[in-house]
Amino acid sequence: MLETYKAILRGNKIKWDGEAPEISKAEQNVSVYIKISEENNLHQEEKARGQKMLEALERLASSDALADIENASEWQCE
Repeated sequence: MLETYKAILRGNKIKWDGEAPEISKAEQNVSVYIKISEENNLHQEEKARGQKMLEALERLASSDALADIENASEWQCE
């Protein structure tokens, strides 16, 4: 039976994205099939997400939402 796990292939290494298969120490070598997903534009998605974060942080910074905090160190400890 084939089990399916989501992962990201970076070079020759696999980084599991969520649940990873349970492989015992005795099973040093495990046969796998790698299927390249159509979600291959992951890099663009990560860049877009980063851009959205940047824009949100810029809006927050320009809003002076935290301007009334006199002592930032003291405020962080609260």
